[in-house]
Amino acid sequence: ASSLIFSLLRNINLLLVKSLLKDNFQVAIYTAANTFANVPILIFASLFFTLIPSISKAISEQNFSLAQKYVSGSFRYLLLLLLPIIALIVPTSTSLVALFYPLEYSSAGAILNILIVSSVFLIIMTSFIGVIIGLGQPKVELLIGVIALTFLFLLNLLFTRNFGLAGAAYSLLITMFFTMLISIIYVYKKLSFTLPFSSVLNITLASIFIFSIGLVWNSSGFLLLVQYGVLILIYLWVLFLFKEFNQEDFDFIKRILRFN
Repeated sequence: ASSLIFSLLRNINLLLVKSLLKDNFQVAIYTAANTFANVPILIFASLFFTLIPSISKAISEQNFSLAQKYVSGSFRYLLLLLLPIIALIVPTSTSLVALFYPLEYSSAGAILNILIVSSVFLIIMTSFIGVIIGLGQPKVELLIGVIALTFLFLLNLLFTRNFGLAGAAYSLLITMFFTMLISIIYVYKKLSFTLPFSSVLNITLASIFIFSIGLVWNSSGFLLLVQYGVLILIYLWVLFLFKEFNQEDFDFIKRILRFN
């Protein structure tokens, strides 16, 4: 039931846009924006679910400090990966859409700006849902999903009819934001995990920096991909200057790359 609900959270907006607006071109615009916004979800949404066995084991052994470490560390990596995605896409959304779609789809850029932030909220929410499962609370997971789906449906009835595609996108944004907060607050009350303020600040500042560059660096076509690559390198460089990466991070990367 939970899997069905969280799948609907990703797709019901498109169905409601088609049902409420009854305009195939508007559906096409929303589909184009939603396609890009779904990419981070496909890549990162399952991150915390890989922690379910570890968190379950730590909780069963009453090792709450280890569970806190798992949650805090993974949440930090999630921010490292997700904030720059927003910083890269929001200033360049129209150019990104134009890279893959005809000129008629350019209005999808504004919708993508909203949906990409919604996707980040959804990924974080889904990640903490994974922690809730690890805590042995599947009913709480189901309840959060039901609340989110109901709230999203009601907001769409109100906003989509009155504000069109932007209303549908903002319905998802508002729903994902509050559902994310509910999930984080619940896990915090159970585990009292902490995230170093310095890490949040460093990641945020580095993301704002490349976001600012993206506002003035207007690339199109293949050069847009080059711009993304350069901005990612700048993002990593700024984090390195801030001494955000530690030996544990380097060891983690080495394990991923199978270095001896």
